Amino acid sequence: MSKARVESQRTVDELLPTRLVEKATGLERQTLVRLPGFPPPVVLSRRADGLPAKIAWLKSEVDAWILARAAERQPA
Repeated sequence: MSKARVESQRTVDELLPTRLVEKATGLERQTLVRLPGFPPPVVLSRRADGLPAKIAWLKSEVDAWILARAAERQPA
């Protein structure tokens, strides 16, 4: 398969802003960025000191994390 054909088959994931990830998970940004096992954010921009200014998460990774938490539940 040619490289051009492989490139054309890639899809772009949706980036979710912090507010939507907070709403979907019920967790605040400070918790999300420190929570072990939670997907790391994508840094969209940085401040002058190099720290992240704007971050977002890949929707597919957040969805997978939520589904994994739901699968861990004990049946009622």
